[in-house]
Amino acid sequence: MLDEMPSRRGFLGRLGLLSFGGVAAVLPRRAHGGSPARASDSSAEWDLSWIRTIERAKNVAVFDMPSIMDGLILDTATRYLDNCDAVYAAKSGAIAVLNIRTQAVGLALEDSMWRKYALGAQYNVKDPVTDQPAERNRYRTVPA
Repeated sequence: MLDEMPSRRGFLGRLGLLSFGGVAAVLPRRAHGGSPARASDSSAEWDLSWIRTIERAKNVAVFDMPSIMDGLILDTATRYLDNCDAVYAAKSGAIAVLNIRTQAVGLALEDSMWRKYALGAQYNVKDPVTDQPAERNRYRTVPA
């Protein structure tokens, strides 16, 4: 059991369920006055399906990410999920909720945004191959 690699791929798959894009989908649209826009008809509703997924989970932990911290919080969340699987069985039903905010928002952005806004230099993240400021989000992919 100790010789097995942590299931980081599994974590990233589960992370997709609660990704930044999913959270952004439930944020209110802003009206011209800066307050949340109101729906004019009753058919428009908030997409809260991700909350129902969390409610059905057997084990849930929230990981707060105010800064990138070299992706440490992703490793911590991965360990939580792997430990739940080890203790409660391979399909523990555990979910890690990532509260990506402030200086950690770059973790949720695609490579094109890292290049366009030079986020590697801004966040002081170096590409491990070139030792230069990263031009891609090295935390979004799992090394093979």
